[in-house]
Amino acid sequence: MCPEVCVPVPYTLLAEEWLTNPAHYFHTQQDVPITCSLTWRQLSEELQKKNGVSSKAADVPPSTLSVVRAVVMRRLQECKEEIYWPNLGHSSTISRGILPKRKVGGLIIWVGSRTRYELLEAQAAILRDEVYESTSTATSSSSSSLSPRKMEADEWVSSNGSTPETIDVVQRVIAGWMASEDQYGCRLGSTLCDDGLIHGTNYYHYGMPQTRLNVANAGWACAQRRPLRALAHALQLYDPDYVLLGDDDTFVSMHMLRSAGFQEYVRTTLIRSPLILGQLSQGRKITKRGFYYGGAGYLLSRPALDRLNGYYLFGPEQAGSFFIDFNQMLDLNMLYELGDLANRYCPECVRVADTKASTSTFSTTWQRGQLGLLANSSVRIVDLCVNTMAGEHTCFHSDHSVTRCLAHGVLADILDISCGGTRLSDKLTFGMCMGTAFCNPKAQLTCHRWKPNPDNYLDVPTNLEQSSPSDTTHLDEE
Repeated sequence: MCPEVCVPVPYTLLAEEWLTNPAHYFHTQQDVPITCSLTWRQLSEELQKKNGVSSKAADVPPSTLSVVRAVVMRRLQECKEEIYWPNLGHSSTISRGILPKRKVGGLIIWVGSRTRYELLEAQAAILRDEVYESTSTATSSSSSSLSPRKMEADEWVSSNGSTPETIDVVQRVIAGWMASEDQYGCRLGSTLCDDGLIHGTNYYHYGMPQTRLNVANAGWACAQRRPLRALAHALQLYDPDYVLLGDDDTFVSMHMLRSAGFQEYVRTTLIRSPLILGQLSQGRKITKRGFYYGGAGYLLSRPALDRLNGYYLFGPEQAGSFFIDFNQMLDLNMLYELGDLANRYCPECVRVADTKASTSTFSTTWQRGQLGLLANSSVRIVDLCVNTMAGEHTCFHSDHSVTRCLAHGVLADILDISCGGTRLSDKLTFGMCMGTAFCNPKAQLTCHRWKPNPDNYLDVPTNLEQSSPSDTTHLDEE
């Protein structure tokens, strides 16, 4: 499972022929992953930029030394967040780590702890053993023959030949990423939240659910920062059409992900509209229907990911919406909060402009509640979310911070997916479940705390009743 071994030092296995005959893979096996987030195609693209775009330059394969340098840098990047990325100081762009992101169809990020790594491995084993029904008579050949890397390093889900041959292999790949304390740890004492210490309320932000992180186990409190940190990190390495972010005990149905209905939904909707899909808590904070349950997972579309990766914060265009009322907009829109902080402490960090004005120049005279504002940030929007809600001494539960970042930061359109199933198109209905006792991989996309095994995998009820989430460690209130 990616990112493979990171402690005490990054570790990976390389095929001997990659180093002795890199030209072969460079010319014929470009989509084979060298590391989790590095393929021969990325090396080819970087060398073309370095050597020029002529056909002659494009045919020059990397040297063994270039491959080793790229692997060393990429493994360091995979095991550490960007602020810790080293610069080896060489003139080559490859040695400085400037490599294209790996393009994949989907990216599944499981957030958890190495203390429960065997749980994730058990679920991944079930995914690898799935048999997918063919959706086309014209199918691709087994991609397992393309990749000498182990299946644990990357879910080559097209290996059973269920995808039409006309679809590029990149679009068929669903990469997996495990986020643990190995990459996203916390310094001793940094999990206590300042707001609770200062005000004695542990209420950190008006409009957000209460938390009790100051009295929580430090390891669990640190884990609340992990989803946003992992998302920000993974988006530096991968370029996916969608991301499915969940807990390490969130079962993901690869049967559903590889179905014809879901693949059509990706092509027609997930790559076109800024969406967040998941199961809302049906409360009153953050949105009119509460926050998204992290255990049920968050499904993020490409335009939503582009906004997270972008440098523009959007203010509301209207005073409230179907899922967000006017007061929630005033309290939680991140442009308002970060623009105000920037005016006081760092004017160059976030600059706000009125898009409805005759000349959209940056200004400090805007007001909270003003519509049609746009802000330019000096860092990615996902990094702003990490800095404000997943940094040291912050007091946010991960479900709350991720929901706010997506709903009030990048203004993604909200879809509430019930556990029993929500109809998304004529060909696609699925559920996303928090704390369910049963799961049907043909009906549910995600099932929290359901442990699959060969005996129960498909021998489960098809008419699921939604369970009442009863998480004693889910320290939040509405």
